[in-house]
Amino acid sequence: MISGYDISGASLSFSAHDSTLSPSSAPGTPSPTTEPSTTQPLAEPPGTKDLRAFTEAFITTILSFESLSQLHQTHAISLATPRRTASFLPGTPLFRLLSSLTPAPPSPTTTSISTPPSLKLGADLSYRLHSTSLMTVLLYLNTALFDLRNNPAASENYLKKLNLQIVEQEIDCSLSIELFLWLLIKHDVSPSPPHRHSSPHPRIKTANPSRPWLVGKMLKVAKRLSGKSWERLMNTLRAFLVFDNAFLYAGDSLVCSGEGSWEGAFRREVLGSLSLGGELGLV
Repeated sequence: MISGYDISGASLSFSAHDSTLSPSSAPGTPSPTTEPSTTQPLAEPPGTKDLRAFTEAFITTILSFESLSQLHQTHAISLATPRRTASFLPGTPLFRLLSSLTPAPPSPTTTSISTPPSLKLGADLSYRLHSTSLMTVLLYLNTALFDLRNNPAASENYLKKLNLQIVEQEIDCSLSIELFLWLLIKHDVSPSPPHRHSSPHPRIKTANPSRPWLVGKMLKVAKRLSGKSWERLMNTLRAFLVFDNAFLYAGDSLVCSGEGSWEGAFRREVLGSLSLGGELGLV
């Protein structure tokens, strides 16, 4: 599942030096000096084994995020962690940040033939940056809450710090998703030192230096999705955080795509991107 987490199942805790299979080392790839027989199975595209493992771990992670969201909505947990609900209510800075509209990508119907190429490129890059930043933030927040799931005090403290820093950095006014992402990463890689007049009680640890690396691994899987599936994944991750169950199980979300088991479709789409020669979606 997630690196450093105390649950069983698939794991994304691969070595930071994951090997990338080359065509000559991929399983089933014939030797350059050996002519393959007609009965030999077709070789899988390079990297299929690693990507398949990451995809299974990603699916398990999404299912765990869903279970955690449902758990956070129970009466006992909501009483123990009131900030978890209050932080994502409509109108709050976090809700507005996560609900910020993603600029539509340029299309033939919205872009004139006379539009300078530099403007078309700029609009496309702006869309990619905003969408990728928003996806990363959604993955990041779900991962952090899952990371702190067994420590209500740490979870509450994490959200308290985030809300304070959002105001200090005026992100509640600018609604800059990129600046908010920087804030999340900074919290983990360079946590604030304890104040010299702080309480003598032990500090509540909320930072996790491996969290940015883990989110980056999940983002690599997400980037292989088509544009439609990318939007569905963002909608799903957002619904987990804001407790939008009505949308989650009736709207255009990943877990309610109207195509049967979403896990199977997800596997096919991600692994199918290899045969097309690279990443899909926004890449």
